[in-house]
This record gives sequence, C-alpha cells and structure tokens, in this order.
Amino acid sequence: MKQKNIIAGVGLLSLSLIYGLLALQLPDRVQTGALPPSFFPMIIAGLLILFSSTLIYQGLFITPSGEKTPRSPGLGKACVFLVAFFIYLLAMGQVGFVYASIPFFAILMVMFGEKRVHMLVLGSFGVTFFLYSVFERGLYLSYFLGSDWQFSVPLPKGTWLGF
Repeated sequence: MKQKNIIAGVGLLSLSLIYGLLALQLPDRVQTGALPPSFFPMIIAGLLILFSSTLIYQGLFITPSGEKTPRSPGLGKACVFLVAFFIYLLAMGQVGFVYASIPFFAILMVMFGEKRVHMLVLGSFGVTFFLYSVFERGLYLSYFLGSDWQFSVPLPKGTWLGF
C-alpha cells in the first residue's frame, strides 16, 4: 500500500502543478472589484497539491497498522449519489439554490451514516446557508451559477464581515 500511495501522490502532484500553472495563464478581467478567473482554479490546485503531498507523506513515513481497511461504499451508493446529484441540478434551476440544497445535503448526510434527525436538519440548513453566505454576502456573487439560476431566501442587506 505504501508504494501505491507514493506513486499516486506523485502522479496527482504533477497533475495539480500543471493545473495550477494553466490556471495562472487565464486572462484577467477588466472589471474592478471582481475576482479574477483564476481564483477558484487556484484554490482547487492548492487543495490538490496539499492532498497529494499528504498522500506522499503517508506513503513515506506512516507505517500501516494491522487494522482492516474500510469497505468501499459500493456501486449502490454511487448510483444513489449520481441520481440525487442529477435531481439536485434540475431542482436548482427550478426552485433555487437554497430550496434544492437543503434536501440534497440531508440525503448526503444519510448516505454517510448520519441517523440523528436534529443533526440532519441542522447540518443541511447550516451547510446551505454557509455556502449561500459565502457566495452571496462574502464574495458578492449573486448569480455565480448564471443568470437562470436564482438564489432563494435573501439574507439581510449590508456588509458581511466588514467587506
């Protein structure tokens, strides 16, 4: 397992570095105050570099224990996820981000083993409104999914975190 982690980590690290270099070459916008087009690709590249470096570190320095490896989620869960994601994308265009995301995140939480109803409600509402707040109020990206995709449930107007 160690050698597979090292090989996979090196391969992913090289791909993420290439992806980051390509993201840096995106042209800048002339609009003032807008995020550059390379902003989100650079975040993705940074996370990929971090995770692939962690995989290399695990392969080099962490010895495997005698514990059993966890079972893979299986084809059934993968199919349920793909169907739920497809329905989520269709619903988001019809009812908006907030109303589509709350049940989607609840379904994901159930798929990952959460059984407590209060945690399902708090988690799905919390994640939805956190993402809404980050994009709508923090980054001022009202229609980050395009003009046809609307957000629902407006938050109070004003500045957010001093922006």
